[in-house]
Amino acid sequence: MSYAEDFTKLDKDKDGKITGTQWAGYIGSLWKTFGHLSVKQITAVFDSVDSDKDDKITAEQFAEAMEKLKGMWCVRTEYPQRSKKELLLLPTLLDK
Repeated sequence: MSYAEDFTKLDKDKDGKITGTQWAGYIGSLWKTFGHLSVKQITAVFDSVDSDKDDKITAEQFAEAMEKLKGMWCVRTEYPQRSKKELLLLPTLLDK
């Protein structure tokens, strides 16, 4: 699946942007993979992807974040604890 396809799945209202609510719903749906994530943790990850701080993630921001994370949590579900740790490192990784 491509980044564009992933983005389209997250963009429920098809306005070309992912809102915090859409993001939280998506991350929340992955609880079997990541275990429980707090609102603070979900928000920190969202904020790190939302580079222009307009409270929405564009397709470009999403693709940029996924490219930096290539081969990490987004493609591995067989190691849920490791995946959760990598997800929580996302804000640090995206600052590079």
